Amino acid sequence: MPCQTSFKRKHQTGEFPEGYNPTMEVQAHAPPWNTTAGYLDMTLWEIPDSTELSASSYDALKHADVAFILSDACNESTLNHKLHDATHDSLPIVMCGNKADKVEGGPYSKPELIQHEYYDTSAETNLNLDEPWFTYSGNY
Repeated sequence: MPCQTSFKRKHQTGEFPEGYNPTMEVQAHAPPWNTTAGYLDMTLWEIPDSTELSASSYDALKHADVAFILSDACNESTLNHKLHDATHDSLPIVMCGNKADKVEGGPYSKPELIQHEYYDTSAETNLNLDEPWFTYSGNY
């Protein structure tokens, strides 16, 4: 189930990776983000799926201005698990339900996510792929 890696790669290269390579450890990436409004200084942290966020994952969030939490929109339990992870003091959180174009009957309802900004996305078909970034970058 590609999610973080697909999202990042689609933004960097425009390509959608076909294979699935799960994130095994916390990784930081600082790709160039040039926009029509100027350069954005962003570090993307890939945090592997696990039953609990590790100490290094919390360390990554400690110095962040915003957290983009990507989840598989086809899997309600994964989405709910990520919602549980998305409780961090004063950090603004943007939830992205990836693969939203593949959910039968439509993506899961937003009311469960009311305390966070939420976007249905698809790295494969470009569904709302830019919206979360535009929302964040417009605030800074």
